[in-house]
Amino acid sequence: MNKFSPIFASAAFVVLTGSAFAATDTKTIDIEVIQGTYAELTGSAVDGNVNNINMDDITASNSTSLGTLGVNSNGSNCSIEFSTLNNYRFNHESSGATLKTYFLSYLGTNVYSNVDANSNMALDSCATNASALTITPSGDTLATIEAGTYKDTVTITLTAE
Repeated sequence: MNKFSPIFASAAFVVLTGSAFAATDTKTIDIEVIQGTYAELTGSAVDGNVNNINMDDITASNSTSLGTLGVNSNGSNCSIEFSTLNNYRFNHESSGATLKTYFLSYLGTNVYSNVDANSNMALDSCATNASALTITPSGDTLATIEAGTYKDTVTITLTAE
């Protein structure tokens, strides 16, 4: 009877070891059905982050990257419209004083104001790889820069037909 116990223990060990190596894998498949035209802005510029720009770059009028911007659409005609809350001005959040104006550059086109002819750009393709979107301060800087935050909000609208 002494020989039976060690054999039984070994068999139990093998069974436990076999179940310890079990593995599973689960995947999901997203399925969408799209009726009509869809439009999506892509890239790091539109990922929801706040872009903090160094004051020295503003006063020196240095171009700064806001990230990249691309387009993904099944449309045949696409356009992007740029507009800003403060019409391309860095305004103080309390006093409203304008620190400096600026312009945006995208795909070789500069946009200077909400009514600029370039603020609504027809795109060559409705599937555009993410390209640089930059901001360049322009004009004079305030003589006296008050403490606080100067900001503007850029809105980018993609229209696909």
